Amino acid sequence: MKKKIVICLSIIILIIGIISIVKYNKYKENLNYTLEQVGEENYFLLMQNNKYGVINKNGDIIIDPIYDVIEIPNPSKPIFICKNDYNMETKEYNIQVFDESKNQILYQYYIVEAIKLNNVEDNGNYEKSVLKYKSENKYGLIDFNGNKITDAIYESIDGFEYKEGLLLVKRDGKFGIININGVSIIKEKYDEILCDGYYTDDSKYNKSGYIVGTKSDNGMRYGYINCNRKKILKNEFNEIYRITNKIDDDNVYLVAFKDGKAGVYKNKKNIIKNEYEDILYNSTNDLLTLQKSSKQGVSKFDETLIVPIEYDNIFFAGNYINAQKSNDVD
Repeated sequence: MKKKIVICLSIIILIIGIISIVKYNKYKENLNYTLEQVGEENYFLLMQNNKYGVINKNGDIIIDPIYDVIEIPNPSKPIFICKNDYNMETKEYNIQVFDESKNQILYQYYIVEAIKLNNVEDNGNYEKSVLKYKSENKYGLIDFNGNKITDAIYESIDGFEYKEGLLLVKRDGKFGIININGVSIIKEKYDEILCDGYYTDDSKYNKSGYIVGTKSDNGMRYGYINCNRKKILKNEFNEIYRITNKIDDDNVYLVAFKDGKAGVYKNKKNIIKNEYEDILYNSTNDLLTLQKSSKQGVSKFDETLIVPIEYDNIFFAGNYINAQKSNDVD
């Protein structure tokens, strides 16, 4: 009898293990997403008498210009979100979605809207492969065919700044990030999430991370999550910003204020102690201006002082450092 129980338990554990592996592999697969590219633009907005319609590339009218707003999420695909009769109380439009033949589509959903891109340099205004829908006052994601990507569980879904393919979502009053596959990138537990703004010509914004804020009795406290979704600074800082003009895709350099004092962090390591009023970076010389007790000096990133902290002002002129004390400039 005991032997049978052991065998049954072993089989159950094996099945659970297999299911877990399958789910994990599916999760990893969905972490990666492909951005839809717009090849040839086939559809364009038409405006007549302050109303909007749609024409194709040949100039043929596809949708008559009778709508207050029309969203064309992907100008290479025939999907047109037409809005009329804005309700001031509900703050919603009457929305219909049409295809190229003027057939109404996606009518099974109460509200369907395109998702606006946020500060993204692109040849379109919206996410090009997904839409948000509304059900019972919550939002979810669908693809252009109406297939559900997520259930309607979010209070809001918006484009995340600078990063096409990532969406800022709000759930139970807290913000998180998901991708266009519906996979969670940052869990919904923050009161504010900002892109750190790091950009290079090669990596674009792909190596930028996330400044995350949580409310406390003493105001907002910020932490930092890198581009690999690893939390490297706890939410204990008054302010955090990345030194974005220090180009290094493999490391993150952050100026972080703790109890009102600034320090510098290389990833999670505190390389300049939090004891300064302000810290400024000069990219030409790869040096830092440190301010303490209203006096300024210059240091390297290993905290080696180049100019002692005893001057009223520090000015960089190319490769030269001008240090002012009273009316004297060295």
